[in-house]
Amino acid sequence: MTKTPRGLRPHIIVCGTVNSGKSTFLNRFTGKDVSITSSSRGTTTDPVYINMELLPFGPVTLVDTPGLDDEGELGQQRIERARRLIASGDQLIFLTRPDAWNRSTVKLINECAKSVHNLQLVFTHRDLPEESAMVNEFMKQFEARQGDAEGLAANITPHHISGTTGAGLEALSRQLIAELEKAKKQERSLLQDMVREYQLVMMVVPIDLEAPKGRLILPQVQAIREVLDADGATLTVKEREIDWALSLLRQKPDLAVTDSQAVLKAAGSIPEDIPLTTFSILFSRLKGDLKTFVDASDVIDDLQDGDRILIAETCTHKTMCDDIGRVKIPRWLRQYSGKDLDIRTLGGEFPTDLDNYRLIIHCGGCMITRKRMLQRMGLAAHSRVPITNYGIAISKLHHVLERVLRPFTMSGDGA
Repeated sequence: MTKTPRGLRPHIIVCGTVNSGKSTFLNRFTGKDVSITSSSRGTTTDPVYINMELLPFGPVTLVDTPGLDDEGELGQQRIERARRLIASGDQLIFLTRPDAWNRSTVKLINECAKSVHNLQLVFTHRDLPEESAMVNEFMKQFEARQGDAEGLAANITPHHISGTTGAGLEALSRQLIAELEKAKKQERSLLQDMVREYQLVMMVVPIDLEAPKGRLILPQVQAIREVLDADGATLTVKEREIDWALSLLRQKPDLAVTDSQAVLKAAGSIPEDIPLTTFSILFSRLKGDLKTFVDASDVIDDLQDGDRILIAETCTHKTMCDDIGRVKIPRWLRQYSGKDLDIRTLGGEFPTDLDNYRLIIHCGGCMITRKRMLQRMGLAAHSRVPITNYGIAISKLHHVLERVLRPFTMSGDGA
């Protein structure tokens, strides 16, 4: 893996009204033809994700969204999808044409501003004299009223740019980078407070049908990198080689991390005095809230015939014969509960209608940002549906949950 995955990149959502110049802006901002531009109304119908290096900050993902004033039945569906993306974004750029400024636009901007610490309000068409004069007058009012111009929310920074010439983009980039640097200081790490200098971490990595040929999966790569960043060392083995690998060591590992599918084997082979957890449980703390996920797992002990369970994944992939979300977890749930359960597995978009579910079991979320995972947890809480995590649920189903939660109690982040 040579590129920073999307789940580790801050997401900058680019939104605005139809034909406000979002796609032209993105092409100029990235220096590439990444979005279709046209004078026709509504050229962007689905979100477009663009990975780029925003120097000197680093890797980010820009998301081009449909216009927030789109029309028709399909237009409303696109608006709803855009609003979900806005709510999950780390930074937000709202583009508008100066000649399209009205109360409806102000209302849209203020609604969007609720989702972020600071919204970048970008007026386009700086290269047009008449529209430039309109923005200059707005800027004077904005400064005179200390940001309260036109009834706008306080957490808004205005800019005036030209998607054609690139004027104003440097100032916008500086502001975005400043906001991203502030947020970076609050970021968590996967192995936070669990690994120190000169410590050894054993990683148990099964090589099964779902393992990608020639490489490791993202959680494993991320964990290895964090151990190296902490000046520690890793010992990576398959579940069948745990006993052999331990026999070679002069001292025991300080921590062991296993793929959830091998947690029963790992718990049986790794001595009790070696802290053990799973990659997925580490992600439950990184991307969501560990205690919420653990508390929700209690529902598994109280499942009844006919209960509906949603197994949610953030990415889509071709189903294998022993797929973790579609085969293994449903099988383990039915074996553990002894009940006739109605289990549905979905990948990609998270459903908004959750009322009829008894429990949600979510993947580790390695491919999405923390804010997007918290958004999904918020939807579950709003519908009063308990939500847990793959690693926590699988460990409970194999009767080893208490064991794999101990490292978090030791690190002061107990469930």
